[in-house]
Amino acid sequence: MREYQTHMERALLSFARNGSDYLIAMGVAAMRHNPGTLPLLRMHLAGNQADLNDAFACVMGITRRLSERTRWRLHLRDLQTVAWVALSHHVVPVCGHCHGLKFLKAVEADTLLPIACPHCGGSGRRPVQKHLHWMIERVLVEMEFIENRTEAAINRIVS
Repeated sequence: MREYQTHMERALLSFARNGSDYLIAMGVAAMRHNPGTLPLLRMHLAGNQADLNDAFACVMGITRRLSERTRWRLHLRDLQTVAWVALSHHVVPVCGHCHGLKFLKAVEADTLLPIACPHCGGSGRRPVQKHLHWMIERVLVEMEFIENRTEAAINRIVS
């Protein structure tokens, strides 16, 4: 079991009513704001291969739009790399070494050492790869914006 939870998963877990209300609100909000982003939201809940492929197609669309808007001069293969890395970072953004704890764990005990994780620099987040990093970060910002906007719309519908 992974220790990281996304904003959408936390909202679903903390939701006081039954989950079907939240799922219906998620579908309505996604259809109102941006119907193409529904696979990205559905991936957090179901997590199967078909949803992952649909989410990749959604992220690839976001990457292509950003590429056209900002005039990135990338081949299709590089655009696909940016989309895959951004999607994988969006799904699991925590550092794989400290598991988001920001500090190293003592080997013999379950206590944290006062030493910041050298892999993430004590941030708890997985560093974005250096190759094409500013493009990947731009796609990540766009994905977070879409998710936050849809989450706010869901909360307005539910409450």
